[in-house]
Amino acid sequence: MVALKGIAVGRESIRRPVRRHLRGMNAQPLRELSVRAIPPAKAALAAGLSWWLAVLTFGSHQPYFASLAAILSLQVTVYETLAFGAQRILGVVLGIALSLSLVHFLKASAVAVALLVFLGMAVSSLLGFRARAASQVGVSGLLVLALGGKPEYAAARLMETVLGAMIGVLVQAFVWPPDPTPSALQAVAALGRAIERELHALASDREPPKPDRVLALVRQAGEAQAAVTLARQSLRLNPLRRGRAKDASRLEIAFAALGRVAIEVRGMGRSLRDGERQVLQPMARRPLEAAGAAVRAFVREVEQPGSAAGGTLDAALAALRQRNAEALEPLQGWAGGAGLRDAAALVSDLGRLEQDVKKAATALRPRHGGPQAGPA
Repeated sequence: MVALKGIAVGRESIRRPVRRHLRGMNAQPLRELSVRAIPPAKAALAAGLSWWLAVLTFGSHQPYFASLAAILSLQVTVYETLAFGAQRILGVVLGIALSLSLVHFLKASAVAVALLVFLGMAVSSLLGFRARAASQVGVSGLLVLALGGKPEYAAARLMETVLGAMIGVLVQAFVWPPDPTPSALQAVAALGRAIERELHALASDREPPKPDRVLALVRQAGEAQAAVTLARQSLRLNPLRRGRAKDASRLEIAFAALGRVAIEVRGMGRSLRDGERQVLQPMARRPLEAAGAAVRAFVREVEQPGSAAGGTLDAALAALRQRNAEALEPLQGWAGGAGLRDAAALVSDLGRLEQDVKKAATALRPRHGGPQAGPA
């Protein structure tokens, strides 16, 4: 019996991690599918709700302007949705006004259509409308012109557009509002890991740094900047995501520091590429490795605020400071020249890296009124 019980326990100990692994495999695609299904579901809800309310409120038989305005107004953030909806309403007003003005002088013809579209697009361009909002001027004007310029038709289309744009804004703001903060955190962390890999590559490379690695780092920094900017913009006029403001501030601080560090790492690579590698590489190996460890600890503290990562980062920064001081000692006996200049530039970049990471870590910690720690 004891043996059988031991076998059963052994089997269960094997099955449990297997079941967890299978659940994780199934959960990831389902999670991605649910995220991708949100925008179509919100567009469908906004379109159907706009149509129903237009029929209920205005007695419209085919209020397609309401559904179109609701669908086309939906943008990535609530603020952009409101701005685009307002432009769309102005576009409809402008298109109707131009159409009603032209109908007194010209009948519906190729000349009238061309003139209407030209005037509408030109005025909307001067007003700074987006391309899709500018096209609304021509679309609404054409519809009014095709129906003989009836004022009652124009008024109905205008009311439907206003209703649809309002529904689009409300759906975007209160039905699963967008939250790009987790994606921004992933982008910032990916930038930090790319910097760490480049530092370790510089420490161990036997060949000069390759330009494609520098370009990859620049591209990674651009992606992180776009993600952090989107996370900040998503909070504007977003009533259900106000709690994310501190998380967005943390990401802005972290990205600003890593952006400067990326520039410093490029400078280190340039010094190693242009200088005497056989002399600089041994001198810089340990400081570069320590810098990689400091960046890794910084990313961990950004990802896990309030954890024990802070102590690890402080220790890593102290180690970097020590390694950099050790690298400075041999320079005191060097004669002047290009070699000394490249070595001094390398050590200077390492020192700036340590200071940038230290300042950002201090700003991220809530001791002096900084952003309150909170996972994004």
